[in-house]
Amino acid sequence: MSGGAVFLDTLAQLRNCEGNPTGNNKEKSKLTPLQKRARSKYATQPLAIQLAELRTTLEGSYRNTFYCADAVVRHGSKVKTRYCGNRWCLTCNRIRTAKLINGYEATLKALPDLQFVSLTAPSVEGVDLPDRINRMLKVSRQVQDILRKRGTLLVGIRKLEVTHNAEKNTFHPHFHFLISGKQNATALLDEWMKRNPTANRGGQNITQADNNTVHELFKYFTKLTADSGKVNPQALDTIFRAMVGKRVFQPCGNLHKVQEVSEEIENLRSDHYQELSPVENGYYEWSGEDWYNLETGEALTNYQPSDAIISYIKRIGVT
Repeated sequence: MSGGAVFLDTLAQLRNCEGNPTGNNKEKSKLTPLQKRARSKYATQPLAIQLAELRTTLEGSYRNTFYCADAVVRHGSKVKTRYCGNRWCLTCNRIRTAKLINGYEATLKALPDLQFVSLTAPSVEGVDLPDRINRMLKVSRQVQDILRKRGTLLVGIRKLEVTHNAEKNTFHPHFHFLISGKQNATALLDEWMKRNPTANRGGQNITQADNNTVHELFKYFTKLTADSGKVNPQALDTIFRAMVGKRVFQPCGNLHKVQEVSEEIENLRSDHYQELSPVENGYYEWSGEDWYNLETGEALTNYQPSDAIISYIKRIGVT
């Protein structure tokens, strides 16, 4: 996409940065699960600072993200900490993505003739973004109800995304669906266009889903950096405020989940990490790039940011 547009997704960039900027996975594959969590926190804090400094209605939530998982209690190989649960938090989004994939992936991949459908509407200015999102969600429900009454049950999942065009300073909310059946996907697209006659027909798309589609779908609903690598905190804040109370993911039809799934993250979680010794305990607080034991000074993960990820942090405007 040209014109300085912003689209998915930041963690993919972080994963690439951890090995090298070209996407070689050899170095990043050496990171343990707990080191990956440290990497996410290291990358999230600069963004949280920028967002909080805007002093908008979400300031308190942005500050909560800065302190997300700030202190951890270790009981052997288990680590307990408090999470902010916010959508812009990379630490919480790692947890959220894993929950969604575990809950939906097997069922979605088992659906026959799985189709990836993209539905768009014209871009809007930031002030109009909340109304545009509300209208799109309403039309999506209407289309599914109409098709169901005609005997066409859409089975799959819907995702809401928002992108930002930096040159025009406009916002582009759109849907991605995974739907069983090419005929059903076509019916969905046709009904969508009837109710969005000003939408660009070329912006709508149906493709056959492949093995990577489900994983890609459950990534983030907006990219945090522009093509230049810079962050636009004002644009991100506009998106995050417009998405308050909105579900990014919505199952369609009688889609069955492998387990109960929620986009919410538990405020207090205890997770098991095989890389930790089962006999050591302690209280750790975050400082710089790792959690440190308050009594011994021992680092919990020994995570060391690579030169590439340090450069990435500088590119998003934080030194």
